[in-house]
Amino acid sequence: LGQSLLKGEKMDWVIQKATELGVSEIVPIESQHSVVQLKADRVDHQLARWQRIALEAAQQSEQWRIPTIAKPQSLSVLLTSVATGMLTLMLVERRDGKSLQTVNLPQDATGSILVLIGPEGGWSQEEAQIAEQAGSRLITCGQHILRSETAAIAAISILQSRLGELG
Repeated sequence: LGQSLLKGEKMDWVIQKATELGVSEIVPIESQHSVVQLKADRVDHQLARWQRIALEAAQQSEQWRIPTIAKPQSLSVLLTSVATGMLTLMLVERRDGKSLQTVNLPQDATGSILVLIGPEGGWSQEEAQIAEQAGSRLITCGQHILRSETAAIAAISILQSRLGELG
């Protein structure tokens, strides 16, 4: 899960719920419209806090694998580190095109999916172009515009269900 930084306790909530749903890694993204900007001297403290939240959520939901929480990074840095063959999906609003229900998913167990979720203000046009140029597919969760934290959990749930991991 590539989740743009969210304000208040919303980021904590996404980390907790994404862990319960079985996400293997969470990468906080510093996006152009992010309201939250972590101060350099607070990053290590925040990462430790998020890792604790993930650990507690994993224990509560009897997950044997605790997701790693990466250091916050820009979208372009994240996209340059994406493994070859990884399916990258960027959720965008107000777009026609593929939805999470119809996009082709990896058929083998080794295929990984990176889902990119924007901030409260959505992705900028520049970020969407960067993602497309890096091979990401721009998709929607349907006709409704969801809050960032809702979009993250909805996307993970849809993908997990389609992959036979949920439901």
